[in-house]
Amino acid sequence: MNKTSAIRDQPVLPPPSRSGIWDWQRRASCSGRDTLAFFDAADSEDASPERTANAKAICIPCPVIKPCLSYALSANEPFGV
Repeated sequence: MNKTSAIRDQPVLPPPSRSGIWDWQRRASCSGRDTLAFFDAADSEDASPERTANAKAICIPCPVIKPCLSYALSANEPFGV
């Protein structure tokens, strides 16, 4: 295992929130997952159907999909939810 893959295998969690407004991110089904489960640098707006299906399988049952969607809409997130 090289250093890069060892780092990538570690969960990536947002820092603890001071205000509580971002606490939903820590409870998200995608929290700590490798972003490659959703997209990578080679992807365009036309993600593969398989990648889209995999992302939906993570997002749809997520307990915090509503605040995530609200954030994505307010931030004009082009990829997600």
